[in-house]
Amino acid sequence: MPQRTGTSIAGSSFRIARVTDRLRSAAASRLLGPDRGGPDSAEQFLNAAEVNGINLEHFWVSMGQSDDSIRQACLVVPGSGRSAMTFTSAPSGTAEEKELASVVTAALARLPGVHISQALLESHETGANSALIEAGFFSVGVLAYMRRPAPARSDRFKSHSEWPQGVFVRRYQSSDDPGLIAALDRSYEQTLDCPELCGLRDTSDVLESHRASGHFDPAHWWVAERDRKIEGMLLFNPCPEMGTVELVYVGLAPSLRGCGFGRRLMEHGLAHLVGTPELHVTCAVDERNAPALRLYGALGFVEFARRFAFVKSLRRSPAKSGESA
Repeated sequence: MPQRTGTSIAGSSFRIARVTDRLRSAAASRLLGPDRGGPDSAEQFLNAAEVNGINLEHFWVSMGQSDDSIRQACLVVPGSGRSAMTFTSAPSGTAEEKELASVVTAALARLPGVHISQALLESHETGANSALIEAGFFSVGVLAYMRRPAPARSDRFKSHSEWPQGVFVRRYQSSDDPGLIAALDRSYEQTLDCPELCGLRDTSDVLESHRASGHFDPAHWWVAERDRKIEGMLLFNPCPEMGTVELVYVGLAPSLRGCGFGRRLMEHGLAHLVGTPELHVTCAVDERNAPALRLYGALGFVEFARRFAFVKSLRRSPAKSGESA
């Protein structure tokens, strides 16, 4: 029997249930909705989840009190670094938005060991936007998704061997983790990239999430040391299934800012991607981060999508260290 909790909103009674095997196809169909695929999209989604090892344990729906009709749906997928992604159906009208908010709240309340849940919406998903806010999420900005063709020799990016005095750039080593965590914290100071995220997670969890994005390859992680102290990082991860290399994070401590070092570091990393089998390099950046947008544009990145980013903290006590997207 599905796990249930009874509730009512605006005079419309419904029950909330964890999705069982029997309900999974109907729940997936409601989650995707008519705008997210054809008649076979639900089965394709479930098959893809099985093939890719996506956890469907935290899949919840609202249902009629007297039948098994699916009304609203929420899937929460736990990830690395004690984080999760939240996906929802598309409600229509205030009553459905409040009902979906109840489903989201129920799903997140039964999510052990997770400190933060995130959601990404397109601009037209206004109903889901309202439901997430009702469920305790808050906006952390609008992300511009950018890409450029994978670097070729004709791009002539410079693999720098000479750096400013006292600065040394090298590949990441596993022993760097303590210094890299401290450097990540310094890179969040006065950040223009989703500053609302600062303090929501331990930075060790953030680093774990960075490592788990795509396929971690230490050959594409770079650290910049100044006087033998890590003060910057450039982290690329290949995503072979998508045919892309993702710029997971680039950040500089204040001591390396304002001298053009960020562009030189990006050129250095891109030069070492020449010959990669992936077709594109991608990144996501807060639309408010004008310096980063200018830099990526100068390096050949162009915007191809935008998403509204939302976050809900699920931890009881605040983190001691910050985070930036």
